[in-house]
Amino acid sequence: MQELSTRYGVAFAPLREALFLLKSESLVIASDHKGFRVPLLSAAEFQELAGTRMLLEGQALRLSIERGDDAWEARLVASFHCLSLSTKRGDHSSAKTRPDWEKAHEEFHEALIAAAASRLLLRLRAMLTNLVLRYRRIALDNAAKRDHLAEHKAIMDAALSRNANLAVKLLSEHYELTTKFILKQLGPNSK
Repeated sequence: MQELSTRYGVAFAPLREALFLLKSESLVIASDHKGFRVPLLSAAEFQELAGTRMLLEGQALRLSIERGDDAWEARLVASFHCLSLSTKRGDHSSAKTRPDWEKAHEEFHEALIAAAASRLLLRLRAMLTNLVLRYRRIALDNAAKRDHLAEHKAIMDAALSRNANLAVKLLSEHYELTTKFILKQLGPNSK
């Protein structure tokens, strides 16, 4: 606690509150008399998180395609444009610019499902996304050779053409490719 307090210039009370919030979201583990730590990466946990996220996001995408209006379509196209610019600049390839790319990437995925109109579904998806993010960074750090932009464009095109089955299939394939790559990076020795 002292080290974190000094590093971030924050008093113990708000730091402890932040750590307990992270604990409630399974992003840190509290150990009796040992403080807090980040949980180890686990292949089994990641597979469960990724599978559950795919189920939730697939359902949210179906609802979004069904309920989406002109504003939803405009948001989706605009978010893809931002992701495209960021990707073409290579923002995902550099630690310095990666946060910009991750923001554009998340905004695209949020735009896809924005019209789902289920606060609970969207909240659960956001929680799972935060848990998956620490694993996804492995994929970005080891930049798999694939055309992410083409994958995102195909998903967007299917959504805009209101082909829910194709959009969900492409989204699932997109996530499955990332999942396979991350599991390969975690290796056979991860729990």
